[in-house]
Amino acid sequence: MMLETQKKLIEKLIGKTEEGSLGWDKTANSGMFLASVGEFIVSVRKENDFFGKPSIEFKILKAIGEVVDNFSADKTSENEDWKLLEELFNSARRKASFADEVIDTIFKELESL
Repeated sequence: MMLETQKKLIEKLIGKTEEGSLGWDKTANSGMFLASVGEFIVSVRKENDFFGKPSIEFKILKAIGEVVDNFSADKTSENEDWKLLEELFNSARRKASFADEVIDTIFKELESL
């Protein structure tokens, strides 16, 4: 279970991502995204375990790669931590993939048909 300060941090990251002031980058792992926040790096990673059960892990790292904090959540029907981390993951994925720009381009292309 996430601490209250961790939840507040995730909510703030979601807000800054959605307002456009926090950028995310893709990594070699298609289920992982990174963002630089001052002298720290935050990462969010979604993967399935051996049995196919999805989980999301969040990390705070120093620039040298040292883990400062990390927490994760598994997908269960009543897991609020999962829902919050999934919202962050989806926001990070959309930002790193330039989803809004792609959608705008598709709309423009459709208008010209």
